[in-house]
Amino acid sequence: MPIFNKPKKTVGTASPLTHGGFQPAADAAKFVPSLAEADPETFGALTAKIEELHASLAEANAAKREAERILAAHEGPSLRAGVAELLGDDAATGRAAKAAAVRDARQRVADIEAALTIAGHRLRDAKPAAVRAVVAKVRPEWQKRMKALTSALEATRTAHVALHELRQALEAEDVDPAHFGAWPYFLSDARDSKIDGFLKEIQHA
Repeated sequence: MPIFNKPKKTVGTASPLTHGGFQPAADAAKFVPSLAEADPETFGALTAKIEELHASLAEANAAKREAERILAAHEGPSLRAGVAELLGDDAATGRAAKAAAVRDARQRVADIEAALTIAGHRLRDAKPAAVRAVVAKVRPEWQKRMKALTSALEATRTAHVALHELRQALEAEDVDPAHFGAWPYFLSDARDSKIDGFLKEIQHA
C-alpha cells in the first residue's frame, strides 16, 4: 500500500538549499511546521489514522498467512461444521472452520486496504487547507527574510551601477577593464539587471 504522508525530514546545521541535494538549515526549519502540525485536527488526525491502518494491515496480513498455512496443512476429510457436530467431531478443528478463518482473514485485509484508500483520498482533500495553514504560520518569517534580501539587493544594485560607471570611464579612455579581473556578468546589464527585474516583481507582488 502507498504511504500517504512522508515523515518530516531531519535537518542539519548547515544552510544549503533544499533542491539539488541540499538540506534546509535547522534555524529555518524551526519556522516551518509539518502539514500535520499545522492542521492537527484534520490532516494530523488523518495522518495518524493512516499510520494506524498500516500497522493493522501488517498484523492482518500476518494473520491471513497463518490461517492459510493452517488450512494448507489440514489433513482428513472436509466436513461441514453441522456434520462434524453430529458426528461428535470438534468443528473448530475441521477444514470448514479453517477455511472460514481464511475467508475472514482475507476479508479483514481487504477491509483495511479499502479503509486506507479512502483515508488517502481524504488526506489529499485535506492537504490544501493544511498547506494554507503552513503558509499563514511561515509568512511573517518569510516577509522578514525577503525584506532583508531586498535591502541587500538594492545595495548590490547601487554598487553594480557604480562599478559599471567606472568601467565606462575606463573604456572611454581606451583602457580594457579586463585588467582588473572578474566582472559580474551574472547580474547582466547594470542599466536593466536581473536585480531590477526581481525588485520590480517584488513591488508588484
